[in-house]
Amino acid sequence: MHLIRWGLAIGWIGLILSLFFGHLSGLPPLEWAHRKGTSNFWGLIVPSAIIILLVFGHEGWRRVCPLAFMSQISQKLGIKSPSRIAENSWLGKNHLYIQFGLLFLGLALRLIWFNDNPIALGILLVVTIFTAIVIGYLYGGKSWCHYFCPMSPVQTVISGPRGIFTSSAHTAPPLSLTHSKCRTWDGTQNKDVSACVTCKSSCVDIDAEKTYWEELFKPGRHLVQYGYLGLVLGFFGYFFLDHGGWDYYYQGEFYQPQAINPLWGQGFFFTAIPRVVAIPMTLIVSVAVFTTVGTQLEKFYKGYLVRNLNAQEPSISLKERSRHQVFAIFTVVAFNLFFAFGWRTLFNMDSMFHHVFTLGIALLSAWWLGRNFQRDRATYELEEKTTSLRRQLKKLPIDLSQYLKGRTIDALKPEEVYILAHVVPELGKDKALALYKGLMIEAIKKNSVQSPATWEWLNQMQHQLELTEQQHEAVVSRLSQERPELFQTVANSDQAPTLISTPDKETYPSPATETKESVSAPAPKAAVSAKPVVVFQTSQEELIGEEGKSILELALESGIEIDYSCGLGACGTCQVKCLSGDYRYLQDPSYEPESGHLLTCIATPVGRVELDA
Repeated sequence: MHLIRWGLAIGWIGLILSLFFGHLSGLPPLEWAHRKGTSNFWGLIVPSAIIILLVFGHEGWRRVCPLAFMSQISQKLGIKSPSRIAENSWLGKNHLYIQFGLLFLGLALRLIWFNDNPIALGILLVVTIFTAIVIGYLYGGKSWCHYFCPMSPVQTVISGPRGIFTSSAHTAPPLSLTHSKCRTWDGTQNKDVSACVTCKSSCVDIDAEKTYWEELFKPGRHLVQYGYLGLVLGFFGYFFLDHGGWDYYYQGEFYQPQAINPLWGQGFFFTAIPRVVAIPMTLIVSVAVFTTVGTQLEKFYKGYLVRNLNAQEPSISLKERSRHQVFAIFTVVAFNLFFAFGWRTLFNMDSMFHHVFTLGIALLSAWWLGRNFQRDRATYELEEKTTSLRRQLKKLPIDLSQYLKGRTIDALKPEEVYILAHVVPELGKDKALALYKGLMIEAIKKNSVQSPATWEWLNQMQHQLELTEQQHEAVVSRLSQERPELFQTVANSDQAPTLISTPDKETYPSPATETKESVSAPAPKAAVSAKPVVVFQTSQEELIGEEGKSILELALESGIEIDYSCGLGACGTCQVKCLSGDYRYLQDPSYEPESGHLLTCIATPVGRVELDA
């Protein structure tokens, strides 16, 4: 894939150069602009990106996006970024307004200047790429994509929670390179490996659907969703307001400068307002109208749900459902409206291809709507928890094959996994407690216990495993004693106590002060074994080390859960306390762990190592 991305980047550079040197084709400059330059960019490349987003979601577009690739050039060259954008900063909280504003500005400038001018379009693309590279260097990771890129609002609107063929990151195996997670090519392993620098805790490149639900009510989110439809209608509607008809748009005449009034010429066919004023005015009015309509429709629909469901569903769930489903409707309308105009200038409107293409667009949007309209956060979290339940069932020291009729636990449907869990109490209360404890540990480590759906699920599992409230409290008490660093009880009168992970993921990793080819922990309490061994004190499990394999990999393969993020020794999320033994790092760490701790994602045992994990 890395070769494909380099090839695509070179292809984009070639496209930009063609805008500057199109005259070398032998065509007159204006004819070049119409036939090959701006018309192909606006009428072919941009619509193709929109289709990719709907069909393959964020991961499809981000893997081929030239700006996402260029913004990581400094990282690919091994240059460390000097800073990070804090998610609790003003920019971290309000970046959607910035990105939507840049999208608005770009569309306005296209109507004013870029539409018929290949040189101006080329300059715009060069400046944008340069800006992406600079921001990528300054803040690292995909900070350009997350906080500045004007295409990001379009991705958010069109992809929604997931594209038609988006993969499921929340059910992927541990250490998987999900979606478009930052990665780099490791020649020694001959494969892509994680290059995540944790520039954003809830990252659309790691789990797009999780990010969608967590940012559903983020400041500016409603403006992006409803305002985008306003931008689409306002943009294409202006061609009518400018000339009093659609012919000059459908026939491609708007690519010819003589067909467009001068900058200070008449902006509307019915009044003498200058174009430089008429264009932003049209877009502002359209955005304001559709943002208002969407907001009011959302409120009306929520009221409808409350009346018809008799308030049986939690208020927050109804609020999420109403917003999500209205969002979905606006996405489908915007998608179809865009393609009612987007490719029309390249093909004959009376041709068979045009009719087939229009039908295909309608079918794609209907497919996307059917896949996402009834989707909700609870379903997503249930799928995630089912995966967790599978892992914990496989860890139990019992043979469940007699209940599976020749099938494996992984082959069971979600409802069948829960049916299987019903069997556990019959096999002993200790097995039920062990299963419940493992499920709670996973929920705490993922910091998902703040979700009402997660508490509801844990409560369901408590009753399903026939555990009393006293036994639930005993599990929590035992966990808080065994792993006090993972727990923090938050008093809240409106909901059950919330347990949250304490490590601060927003803390920017400080570079290691020295290279550590081999790091020694406190003196061992026992003789070093012939083979490297990792001992996990909490579970009392011993794992045999393997050459070139990190402690984190050994743990996850054996079902032992350890917090991790980057997998490169860059963020400190995976650090644990080393009680005794020797270890070495597989590569130089760029994060200095706490005294007496090691980074499990890059550490491998030398002899016997005991960990407080």
